[in-house]
Amino acid sequence: MTLFFSLWPDELTRAGLADRAELIRRQHPTPGAWFEAARYHLTLHAVKAKPEHEAAWMDKTRTAAAQVRAAPFELRIDQAGSFPNQERIPWWLGCTQTPPGLTLLWRELRDVLKQHGVPVFSNPLTPHLTLVYNARRDLPERPVPPLTWAVRDFVLLRSRQGDPNERGSSLAYELLGRWPLNGGPDHAPQRDLWDN
Repeated sequence: MTLFFSLWPDELTRAGLADRAELIRRQHPTPGAWFEAARYHLTLHAVKAKPEHEAAWMDKTRTAAAQVRAAPFELRIDQAGSFPNQERIPWWLGCTQTPPGLTLLWRELRDVLKQHGVPVFSNPLTPHLTLVYNARRDLPERPVPPLTWAVRDFVLLRSRQGDPNERGSSLAYELLGRWPLNGGPDHAPQRDLWDN
């Protein structure tokens, strides 16, 4: 299991992402584990903690997230591609231009987690939503019909093993908390799902 912060699409955006994924699937058929639309997310930071130590980090993680000050922004999804030279060859949807609001959120979250002593993986910001693993071949970067995603919050997810017999369900995600992007000191309280 893994704890990680992500952008979690609203239902209308998720449907638009699914349409673009289906377009890629039709135009570039490939075997592999295609993600169900319900699992689409854009990872911000993953907590570097072993499952047996997860509970010890939870309070600090939630406290840090509640202190993030960042404004809402729009993310324009307009390209697809793959990450080369990786064993599982993931295909993704992403953006040709990273919006400043996303960069600021990523940095703000990284900094508050560090201030609270929460260890995270030091991966660079590479905005993408994974569509498929084990695609067997690369997908050269190509445009897709643009989709504007109005980002208004971020979430904390926990991944766990899903049903290996279902397509794209080797992992499942549990929503643990959601924090709004209000961008100021009057930041609204988080909607905490941990105890629900």
